[in-house]
Amino acid sequence: MSSTSFGTVGGPCQSGNCVSKNSECTGSGSTAICVCKAGFTLIDGSCVANGSFGGLCVGTACPLDKNAQCVDGRCVCTIFSSPFNGMCITIQANFGTCNTTCNDKNAACMSGHVHVQHDGQHGGSCIASK
Repeated sequence: MSSTSFGTVGGPCQSGNCVSKNSECTGSGSTAICVCKAGFTLIDGSCVANGSFGGLCVGTACPLDKNAQCVDGRCVCTIFSSPFNGMCITIQANFGTCNTTCNDKNAACMSGHVHVQHDGQHGGSCIASK
């Protein structure tokens, strides 16, 4: 008996009943299993698009995320961006992170920094924590 749940990637399935996002049922009868669709790779239990943040590089590029770069075969955020909801967001852009002045009220201070002011319109300032 498989230790993977029915309908999840790597688990048994019947045609059309894979519940994992970007997966499909392949094979038939007792040998049918859920696999990632073409263009997706199983990474940490999820089918991640090749060329996107967290996915495998396409050649030496990450064409699905302009803020990602290929490092050792995987798409990772550039030094000027940080991961947010499965993509790389430019630092100090919407929902980014800051280490000095935040121009976006949705930005958060980076690890090792604390928020010191907020006027409701801008993100305020971040200073290094002691």
